[in-house]
Parts: sequence; C-alpha cells; structure tokens
Amino acid sequence: MAGRITIEPSEIEEAASWLRNQKELLQQGLQEADTKMADVVAAAYSTPGSETKFKPYWDEYNTGTKNAIEGLEGVSSFLQAVSNAFVSTDDQTAGSIG
Repeated sequence: MAGRITIEPSEIEEAASWLRNQKELLQQGLQEADTKMADVVAAAYSTPGSETKFKPYWDEYNTGTKNAIEGLEGVSSFLQAVSNAFVSTDDQTAGSIG
C-alpha cells in the first residue's frame, strides 16, 4: 500500500461533531413532522383510506428515517475513533524516538 496518508485530527473531530449536531437537528425536524402528520391524520385527513394506507406508510417512513438518523451517530463515533487512534499512535511513536 504505497502512497501518502494525510490525517488532520482536528478536521476529523470537527466532522464528527458536525454529524452529531446534524443528528440532533434531524431528530427534532422528524419529531415535528411526526407531530404534524399525527395532527393531519387526526383532524384534516381522517378517512378510512388515511388510516389504512397513509398512516402505515408514514409510520414506515418515520421508522426508516429514525434508523438512518441514528446511523449518523455510528459514523460520528467512527470518525472520532479514527482521530483518537491516530493521535495515540502518533504520540506513542514520537515518545519512542530519542
């Protein structure tokens, strides 16, 4: 595996932090959307069709979106682990010299 490797821990950590913040914003937005859809189904779109077709469709979408949003935590944690491992390895290497 030849080639140059560049790792900027501060940039990786910033990206991990940004993802965590985006996760929170997306969760808030999805919660607002879920509340809005519940209100719509309860008051403005209350039909047999909405109960049998739309509501299950929305519930499936909501669950899938929640899972995708939770995936951002895993990506963020991975990036943080990469940064931590690099810094630790670099410190150990530097400490063993001289």
